[in-house]
Amino acid sequence: MTLNDQSNLSNNEPIDNDLELLNLKNAILRNKKQIFYFTLAGIFLAFLAAFQKDTWKGEFEIVLEKKSDNLSSRFGSILSGPNSQILGNLVSSNSGANSIKTEVQVLKSPSVLIDIFEFVKNQANNKENSNSNISFMDWRKKLNFSLLKDTSVLSISYVSQEKESIIPVLNRISKKYQQYSGKKELKNINSGLNFFKNQIKIYTDKSIQSVKKAQEFALKYNFDISPIFTSNNSNEAKNKLPNPEAIRVQSLNELKLINNQLDKVKQNKFDNDEIFYFAQSYFKDTNIPDIINTSNRLKAELAQKRSVFKENDIGIKKLINLENSSNNELKKNLLGALKARKIELEFLLDSSKKPDGILIKYFQLISEAKKELQTLEELKIQSRVLSLEKEKSKEPWELITKPTLLPNPIAPKRKRILAAGLLLGFLSGCGLARFKEGRKNLILNSNHIIKLSKWDFLCELKINNWESSLETFKCLALGRLSNSKKNISIIKVGNFENQILDRLLEVLNNYLPDKEIKIFTDISDANKFGEIIPITFISKSSVTDLEIIKQNLSLQDLKVIGVIIIC
Repeated sequence: MTLNDQSNLSNNEPIDNDLELLNLKNAILRNKKQIFYFTLAGIFLAFLAAFQKDTWKGEFEIVLEKKSDNLSSRFGSILSGPNSQILGNLVSSNSGANSIKTEVQVLKSPSVLIDIFEFVKNQANNKENSNSNISFMDWRKKLNFSLLKDTSVLSISYVSQEKESIIPVLNRISKKYQQYSGKKELKNINSGLNFFKNQIKIYTDKSIQSVKKAQEFALKYNFDISPIFTSNNSNEAKNKLPNPEAIRVQSLNELKLINNQLDKVKQNKFDNDEIFYFAQSYFKDTNIPDIINTSNRLKAELAQKRSVFKENDIGIKKLINLENSSNNELKKNLLGALKARKIELEFLLDSSKKPDGILIKYFQLISEAKKELQTLEELKIQSRVLSLEKEKSKEPWELITKPTLLPNPIAPKRKRILAAGLLLGFLSGCGLARFKEGRKNLILNSNHIIKLSKWDFLCELKINNWESSLETFKCLALGRLSNSKKNISIIKVGNFENQILDRLLEVLNNYLPDKEIKIFTDISDANKFGEIIPITFISKSSVTDLEIIKQNLSLQDLKVIGVIIIC
């Protein structure tokens, strides 16, 4: 395709659009009555729709609080321990946007709304001309549920032609939803209580068996069973080993100390004063031997005499000898006491020795019994907390706005309906008129003829202004047609009245007396007779007729003076 061809196509596009608009205009003008009737019909139908009964709308908003999550957080702050999450998991449900959307679907379901639907049906039954056979799904279409963006706030609206029923229906829906929120929480709590009841029974049996096992083992091997009932979190449990091990470690440490003390006493590494004070300190928690009291008395007498007499005094020397004898006796008593304690500790160590694996088994049994008892206690605490929560009054979902009726009806929009009826009626009439014209394939305007035929345009004659058109035709006859020496062959394009052609022939014969003028249907005969002038009649000559004439002329390579158009 050349640039010139592309340019011609682009130039023809606006021409085609103009032709189509012109065709539409002509179709409208020729079918004015039909379009008028369609417009009236549209207005009438719109009037019927516009003056139906008013439709009213009411709405309210409610917060879909996740009560179960609140319960979970409250219990988590009250309880502690490895099983503290059991209660939270029982009363909590799936969280997030999907949970809220699921909640909305449940609220729309018949299980929640069926009572309200029955109420609406009963109201309809009590009124004449009311549709009481409506189904639940059709009635639910009057309800609209929408979640406000990024919130758990649900907006519910209800539309009805029964204005006085809207608020009662919305009140019942809001009340039903609040009841539903309480029932759902109560259901979760009851489920939790049933769970704890079963678990407490199981762990009661487990704890009895584990404690019995540990007790029988402790009695058999002379162990203490008290660690079972000591909390793992208490300072006593953290700082104290199980009884057998504590006895063994304590006895070993004390035995080392006594052996060290015996060595020092035997090797005379203590002087008399040190022996005295050591013995006094050692026997402070037991009955103090008389020898210590005697040593105290001698020391006091010696100190008194030394304050009066010299060191070589006979009385002082006598007291010193008595003190030495007393210290020797005190040393013997101390050695005897230390040896007796050593024997006692060695006996304790021998008695605390157990066969291999017995101590480990004891620890395992004690640990298992303690875990079972602690789990049982936590289950009881959580069950009591959940029972207390059940007895508390439950707050329903919160209403942000109470059910409210909009002050003005939402339908019908009468002005819009009438305007739409007018417009649709007019457009329907225009569309039908254009369709009918297009289906007939008639030529609808002068430009269409010139565009299709590519013939020169001679003149346009208007039927509704025939006198002026005859004057135009007279000028054509006296002008361009009179210059030709040949006769004139008129070819009729399409099927229209011959009366019009007869009047045109009369004009031509009057003003062109020296020429012979005839109407032909055979093109070859017309060419032999004279110059060819096709005559077309807008809205009566068809495109097919014009294309056939043009094709026949082209096949015979015949030219025409130009075309005369009647409209």
